[in-house]
Amino acid sequence: MTQNETSAAQGCIFCAIVTRQAEASVVYEDETVVVFMDLNPVTPGHRLVVPRKHAVGLEDLDGASSAHVWSVGHDMARALRRSGMSGATLNGTVSPNYLSVREWRDG
Repeated sequence: MTQNETSAAQGCIFCAIVTRQAEASVVYEDETVVVFMDLNPVTPGHRLVVPRKHAVGLEDLDGASSAHVWSVGHDMARALRRSGMSGATLNGTVSPNYLSVREWRDG
């Protein structure tokens, strides 16, 4: 990591969660991603999928890592749907980089 990347990662709450320097309710993790419950959930079961490697935006991830974030998000959405939620959505953002998985509700 360059000095600029290290500085950015030091101020990143997601990096702090990944390294266990900040608390989170982790529901899944592997060598590439960590999934945890959103502290301010929009709906029940709202969770965030974040890459272990600090990234400002999706373009900062390599193709395999980006694909894995979406694949895990898909699995989380499927789990929400199977748990009886009315449906689940995947919302990716560009900055900071994370994938939001939550129940979808009409109206």
